[in-house]
Amino acid sequence: MKLDSFVDYVLSFYSNAEDSVYPEYDFTADEVYKATLNRLARKKYADLPFDGDSRDREIVRDIVLADRMHHFRAGTL
Repeated sequence: MKLDSFVDYVLSFYSNAEDSVYPEYDFTADEVYKATLNRLARKKYADLPFDGDSRDREIVRDIVLADRMHHFRAGTL
């Protein structure tokens, strides 16, 4: 799966688009790209192959939310 296709897949669930499953998350493409690259680079996920499936989507969701919380606590959100 290409990165762009995966990002579109994640955004179909978590962007603020009218047909998004969870528009309240309001993810941006930049957030999803960054979180996807983090998912691919982190040792924590080294044993999990990247298949671009629901498991990867949920991992990326959790990374975006953790990043937002980090920025919130730092006062930069």
